[in-house]
Amino acid sequence: MVSTPLRCAQLRDTPSTLPEPLRGSPRATPALSKLKQLVSRRFAPSNKLLEATPRLTLRKQVCYKSIAPRLSAGVQKVKMENLTEWLTIISLMLTTAALGFSAYQIRQNRQALLKNEKSLALSTHVRQLETLGRMHYVISLQVKLEDWIQKLSVDHKKLSSGIRKHDPNEIIPISDQGLSTPKHLVERHFADNAPDWAVELMFCGASYFYNSKSTYEYLWKKKTNEVNFSYAIDVQDRIEESIEGLKELKLLIENALPAAVLNCPASMSNDRYLGD
Repeated sequence: MVSTPLRCAQLRDTPSTLPEPLRGSPRATPALSKLKQLVSRRFAPSNKLLEATPRLTLRKQVCYKSIAPRLSAGVQKVKMENLTEWLTIISLMLTTAALGFSAYQIRQNRQALLKNEKSLALSTHVRQLETLGRMHYVISLQVKLEDWIQKLSVDHKKLSSGIRKHDPNEIIPISDQGLSTPKHLVERHFADNAPDWAVELMFCGASYFYNSKSTYEYLWKKKTNEVNFSYAIDVQDRIEESIEGLKELKLLIENALPAAVLNCPASMSNDRYLGD
């Protein structure tokens, strides 16, 4: 048995099978037309479906166009956040590496300083041991420098007081303590037997001392019995320079001998410790 849709299609697409006498009759024509209309309505695509399809497609396009910029912005934002995270990580790694390198440099510098201190201490000890054989010359040099510093300090104090008070009675005694010659400032025995460096320091200290003492005699004009106060200011400045120079020389020999040797009791001579 043929199905109804197929049968209707055959009736629509094939010529009419009515008997020849009915083919052109007025009764057959309306019936055929009505039958064709029914078949067309039954199997033709729905107009609502045809109208809805373009609308759905257009709605999708509009929706995509409205969402696309936001999707693109979101993707770019995610990319920027990822880039920022990577840059932050790289920056932290570089900072950590820089801190590690700085710590390494500090450690190396500290070790170098410790080595230099040990080397300096060792060289100081060696020099001290080498000086022990002639330590009495070093002690004599130290005592001489301290004596010159003390004498010039006393003269500077008296001279400053006389200038401030404008008192000739305080300056005239100073002028009598001047030196007209540097002889006898350094003992010949010391110059012949002391270490070379000690001899040079002794002569240098004597030069500073005499440079100030040689100007005292010009503070007082004996013929006119007048005190040269303007010149006294220059003498005062020269004494200050000499004291500073002598102090620097003294600093050079402070570590020449160990403190234990300098503080050693000297109540008896060395010969008393010798046996027969």
